[in-house]
Amino acid sequence: MTTDTKDKIIAYIRYHGQARAQDLFETLGISRVAVHKQLKKLLEEGVLVRVGKPPIVFYTLSPDVAVTQTSETGHFPAYTQQIIDAHFLSITPDGKLLYGMVGFAHWAQNYQKNKPIETVAEEYVTKVQEQKKLFSAEGWIDATSKLVDTFTETPITHLLFEEIYSYRTFGRTKLSKLVMYAKQTGDKKLIDQIAESYKPIIEAVIKKYHIEAVAFIPPTTMSGAPPAARSPRQAWSCAAPSSPPR
Repeated sequence: MTTDTKDKIIAYIRYHGQARAQDLFETLGISRVAVHKQLKKLLEEGVLVRVGKPPIVFYTLSPDVAVTQTSETGHFPAYTQQIIDAHFLSITPDGKLLYGMVGFAHWAQNYQKNKPIETVAEEYVTKVQEQKKLFSAEGWIDATSKLVDTFTETPITHLLFEEIYSYRTFGRTKLSKLVMYAKQTGDKKLIDQIAESYKPIIEAVIKKYHIEAVAFIPPTTMSGAPPAARSPRQAWSCAAPSSPPR
C-alpha cells in the first residue's frame, strides 16, 4: 500500500510538474495523513523538492529524479523523456492511470515486447513530432480546408481540433484516453481535471472567433427529430440562435 501511494504521488507530480498536498489527497483519493507521511519520506530521500512557504507550498521532482530512469524503463535523452512525460498515458485493465515514462514502460512491456524500449520510444517521439506540424501557432489543428474540400456545402465555418485522436501503433492519445475513461467511469474528479486542463485553449478559441454561445447536441437528441431538423445548421440555430455555427 505504501509503495502504491508513493508511486501515485510521483506519477501525479511527474505529469503535472508540481502539486500541493491538497491536490494529492483530493485527486488521488489518499488520506491527508498518508499524503503528508509520503511527502516527508520523499523529501528525505531526495526524490522531491519543496517550493514556497506556508500556506502556499508546492512539491516538484528533484532535477536528478526528473531525468533519471530505472533499468526497467531504459535510458533516454532528456528530450525523449520530456515528450513522453507530456504526452503518454496508459490505463491498466484494473483502472490505474499511468502517466509519462511509467505508463510508457508498462505499455511497451505488454505490447512491444520484441523491440528494445529505447527504439519504441524513438518511434513514439518521431510520431508526436510529425503530428505537431499540424498544429497552428494558437495550439489547435484547423481542419477547415479539409472540410471544405470534402463537402461542397456546409454550414460549419470552422472545424478545429485540440488533439489528434490516435497514433498508428500507439493507439489513442492521452486526451482521447482520458475522455473515454472519464465517460466510462463517471469519475467527476477526473472530468473536472480534464475540463480545467483544457479550459485555456477553449477560451482562446471563443475569444479569437467571437463565439457568443456554445452548445452540445447529443446524437440521441437528434435521432428522433424529423430529417429536416437533423442538419448541423438546424441544430445550431436551435441551440444558439444568436451565434453563427462554429
